Amino acid sequence: MKKSLCQLAKLGRKPLLPSGFLHSELFKCYVMKIITIEEEAWIQLNNRINAIASYLKRLEDTSYDDLWLNNHEVCQYLHISEKTLWRMRTKGEISYSKIYGQYFYTIRAIKDMLNANAIQSSDEYVAELMAKGKSYIEKGRKLKIVKK
Repeated sequence: MKKSLCQLAKLGRKPLLPSGFLHSELFKCYVMKIITIEEEAWIQLNNRINAIASYLKRLEDTSYDDLWLNNHEVCQYLHISEKTLWRMRTKGEISYSKIYGQYFYTIRAIKDMLNANAIQSSDEYVAELMAKGKSYIEKGRKLKIVKK
């Protein structure tokens, strides 16, 4: 009678393996163990995991909010001209800082301006826009992301 690879491994025998067969496949039969816990403990553990996940998501979403961009970077990010950015600045549509004649904007200020003037303001649209912005920033700069 033929025995499976797992049965042979449990008996301590080394089965003859066909060529190309990985030895790690032998150990798959030992990986699964069933652990039982009370329902209340499971609920508490699940709530803690969800809290950690939401905390990490909040950290990820705001990691770029305090990053400062100059005129050129904002114009490329929004696909607008410097004249259009100047108009937005003079109308007070976007907040900025001026240092030695150069203007700087935070990602948060850009997000606020976009949300205030958004026609299509679904969460998916804003998430897609932020993903594009993050990839643009990462390509344009070599950033060291510091998680709080």
